[in-house]
Amino acid sequence: MTWAENRNYINLEEKAETVHIDSNTLKVLHHWPLAPGGTATALAFDPQSRRLFAGCRGGQLMVVLDADSGKVMTTAPIGERVDAAAYDPGTKLVFQSTGGGTIAVFHQDSADKYSLLENVTTNPGSKTMGLDPKTHHLFVPANLGGQFTILVFGQ
Repeated sequence: MTWAENRNYINLEEKAETVHIDSNTLKVLHHWPLAPGGTATALAFDPQSRRLFAGCRGGQLMVVLDADSGKVMTTAPIGERVDAAAYDPGTKLVFQSTGGGTIAVFHQDSADKYSLLENVTTNPGSKTMGLDPKTHHLFVPANLGGQFTILVFGQ
């Protein structure tokens, strides 16, 4: 779930859609399909360009939506079992973390154009992720040799 200006955006995994909710009235404003993606499990938001980044397990895609109209602006392939998404406004990078052991890193060239920079190798099963927008570091939990570890990625 992500929010902006009294608006919440929530992925409905089983329906392959993003729901737009008014947080003041608690009313559903829109249901937006994520085709060609499906089973949406990750969501991040760029308030400046008003774009949502939905990570979809069905099709292994990142689906970029216009946060006002719900229109699918573009899609990009990502790894299997996506679970977390993040957007760093300082670097204009979008991250999609997967249980397959990778993080797809995209640069936001414009509101509707995204270039894959790299697929960072993490650890199989390390699909949760956190971003510190001040340091631009990603934090990914991992099980390495039976030990709980936090992997830290930065530029």
